[in-house]
Amino acid sequence: MKRLWISAWMALLLLCFASSASAWGPERFYDSREDLPIEVNAYLERHLKPGESMQTAHKNGHLLPVLTKTQEDARRLFIFEETEAGFACILESGELPDFQGFKPGIMSNLNSISLTYRELTYFTFTRLGGRWLLSYVYGQDEFTIQAYSIVRSYHISRVNPQDIFPDYGRYTGERDLVKMTEADFPRSYAEALSKLDKDGIAVVNNPDPQDRLHLREKPDRSSASLGKFYTGTPVQVLQRKGDWYRVRLGHLEGWMMWAYLAEGRRMAGIKPAFLDWSQKEDRSRVHYFSHPDTRNPALPAEVWTGNHNDPIIGVFEEDWLILMNDAGDVCYVFRRAYSPGNG
Repeated sequence: MKRLWISAWMALLLLCFASSASAWGPERFYDSREDLPIEVNAYLERHLKPGESMQTAHKNGHLLPVLTKTQEDARRLFIFEETEAGFACILESGELPDFQGFKPGIMSNLNSISLTYRELTYFTFTRLGGRWLLSYVYGQDEFTIQAYSIVRSYHISRVNPQDIFPDYGRYTGERDLVKMTEADFPRSYAEALSKLDKDGIAVVNNPDPQDRLHLREKPDRSSASLGKFYTGTPVQVLQRKGDWYRVRLGHLEGWMMWAYLAEGRRMAGIKPAFLDWSQKEDRSRVHYFSHPDTRNPALPAEVWTGNHNDPIIGVFEEDWLILMNDAGDVCYVFRRAYSPGNG
């Protein structure tokens, strides 16, 4: 399926299970704790509180989330991951927040978990490194949340996808699943928008959207480049020096020409022009690097975790693409692992 614009910036299509929860179907549901895999049941035996019981559990890909009910009628979440050695617990939450008087249910995807409230109201958290970060909201409004932007979906608003633009800024609301309270759930797009801090954020804005802007090691056109970035790439501004801004993209720091960066109100209406390529190889065979240098080891899963359609925000020389995930982290990946369009 084509992305909602010509980039993978809208990971919505993978995060959204369907317009209706009825379309969601995991590999298996578990009716009781006794039906769970031995390692999962044994872990719960040690970690459940007195009077706490299993509410629901299912397996979806390598993830097995378990929702429990405490003696005080609160809900807790355990997420187990299947490995070659068996199942291991990768998340044990405290009491999950209620929302507008409703208790949470759960859905899952291959790399995400959703807390569901009532019919067709849910908040999706994506696994990014060792955290589960809020990345998608479906309810009164429908939108995605990234580290430096939020994006409205066209489904509820009935807006033409071509007329949808990101709102840029640093998202200051809480996104970590284990820290969320009811007050942290954005109830509308307007509420999420109020949590965007535009100070210190700029966006690459080339006159020709298909052109790319160098991130250089020094404020000099002849300085070595760390990559060339497409229109729509958000950066943190650290310092201005003449015609240059010192900026940060994830773990990368360098210099960009300020004439090709938009700030403040000028960021409105900038549509990403990211490279519209798709991953063509099995994700388990794709290696991610902190720098375009194979002498460094590939990043382990606990350091780099994203989706197979994370936006391609830039390129480096002939062999490398540069990706950014919803947490604002960046990495390099071999160009040969991707192909134009849907591959």
